[in-house]
Amino acid sequence: MASMYRGRTMQQKVLQDRQAAGKRFGMTGRRHRRSAVSGMMANIADGKVLYSGKVVDVSAGGFRLQRNADEFAGNGMSYTVIIWIDRKRYRVLAKPCWIRNDGANRNQEIGFRIIDAPWEWLEMVLLSRGGGGNRPNGEFTA
Repeated sequence: MASMYRGRTMQQKVLQDRQAAGKRFGMTGRRHRRSAVSGMMANIADGKVLYSGKVVDVSAGGFRLQRNADEFAGNGMSYTVIIWIDRKRYRVLAKPCWIRNDGANRNQEIGFRIIDAPWEWLEMVLLSRGGGGNRPNGEFTA
């Protein structure tokens, strides 16, 4: 018989605690924790058109991009993305996972999964875990 903790089994309590912690730290259903960024920009090249945007958050497995321009279709399998913060540039290969359009403001958010990235990118992102960004609150800034 499973041990009870205030009317719940221990597994239910552990699951509830993990879900609460996940919501607090933005990890609901995620493999890698996201870190907020400011001052990070990106250019996306599909071979014909160059798209630009602001990177809102990053994780070891991907990033979220905000744009205020023509719509990005995201039809390609993968894109070359140049991401820069300060004077440091990172060239990554990424695949769009989801796209949200806000027709009223012509804003667009795109979630990318990173397929290939240099070790410097991974080092920078992984150091941001646990408040390792270059700001006291753990965020990155230019």
